[in-house]
Amino acid sequence: MTKTSGLGDGLIFGSADMSGDVQQLNSLSTPRSTFDFTGIDKKAMERQTGTVDGLLSMTTFFNPGAAANAAHLVARTLPRTDVQLAYLRGTTLGSQAFCILGKQINYDASRGADGSLTFAVTAQANGFHGLNCSIRAPTTMFRAAPHYCELPNNVPALPTLFGASQHYSER
Repeated sequence: MTKTSGLGDGLIFGSADMSGDVQQLNSLSTPRSTFDFTGIDKKAMERQTGTVDGLLSMTTFFNPGAAANAAHLVARTLPRTDVQLAYLRGTTLGSQAFCILGKQINYDASRGADGSLTFAVTAQANGFHGLNCSIRAPTTMFRAAPHYCELPNNVPALPTLFGASQHYSER
């Protein structure tokens, strides 16, 4: 596989395409907890993996614009309900994506020495972790056009697990 840049990527927040307002992705992670299973007859630690978590963290530009996808209008509310986020690694069919359903836990402002105003936005998984999936053409099951997130076989289907996260139709 050849190396590529991150130019031309996208970020969907709920049903809003915030790609133009995201300065950088700070973290896309699926950390796993571990717990000790060390027997008294062992001379070193033995661990097994526990629960899986997910995290998506980004820095957005301050965009108070009236457009429905303006970063400030979308992220400022810090909703108490779950938010759906998808980082699109390219926006063509077959491209990889990182999807998460979770709680937005911050919207922290930062002013740079150059006068720029940015916001740190983080979402932590709630009952499900981020995953790698690919953007495909829609099927009769997923009617959002032109893309949806295809999940691995062992993960429940999007309508039951992700609610309406197949809203990649903004592209």
